Amino acid sequence: MIKPFRIMDWWLARRRRRTSRAGEAKGVLVISSGGLGDTVLFAHVAER
Repeated sequence: MIKPFRIMDWWLARRRRRTSRAGEAKGVLVISSGGLGDTVLFAHVAER
């Protein structure tokens, strides 16, 4: 049986591929994938 989140992921990915971007990509994507200590350390560095 397919889990609901897999259906949602598939649907969102399909929709994202079909839509065109309004302009050129800009900005920064920041992902914190460490533990709490890494997140706190990154928060102090990111302010600078």
